[in-house]
Amino acid sequence: MQSMPQSRSRIEIQLPAGETFWALPGTLASLEADLNVRTRLYGGVLHAALRRAFSLSPKRLIEIRNNTESSRHMLLTPPLPGDIGCIELRNENIYLNPGVLLAFSGKIRLRARWAGIASALAGEGLLRLNAKGSGRIWYCAFGALLQKDVAGEVRVDPSHLLAYEPGIRYQMPDLKTVIKTLARGETITPVLSGSGRLFLQSRSLSSLTYWLNHTS
Repeated sequence: MQSMPQSRSRIEIQLPAGETFWALPGTLASLEADLNVRTRLYGGVLHAALRRAFSLSPKRLIEIRNNTESSRHMLLTPPLPGDIGCIELRNENIYLNPGVLLAFSGKIRLRARWAGIASALAGEGLLRLNAKGSGRIWYCAFGALLQKDVAGEVRVDPSHLLAYEPGIRYQMPDLKTVIKTLARGETITPVLSGSGRLFLQSRSLSSLTYWLNHTS
């Protein structure tokens, strides 16, 4: 698995002839007019309905196909101000938190994975997104994009966690501990253990929302 250099604020893509690119709605800033564009329920109606039921993005994706005989230019922008990262998968997989995926190319399959009741109570949802296959994935951070190598155990504020490699195990506290922590008004921090890389963001959207609600 290769992590490509990140850029700030935008993705510029030269889509080769005959290739297909997938992006989330609202991310396409501009594209050449002769590209074929349509919105699809990714993975079929049933998978889309399950993702909608559990509030797991993406529910719909924009399919951009280049049916011309030469490459075509596209410009994509993220929903929040911050860095954009790119990960190249080579018959590998990676776990992503909902909302961080921007676009992907190649033969990538997106699947929902069970995260547990404790994860839902902690505000992280019942499901987690798993991307598997060969191709490139673009994802966005709120603020700066950070990488951390893990060999052992580490605790991470889940609002700063973007993605992690499959060699890392994501473990929430048990349900009883989660309830007690929430009752004390404290942040629930999962334990991530194993060997691999974490992808983090320097800012937290939930912290910004809390600050805005309590300073207005």
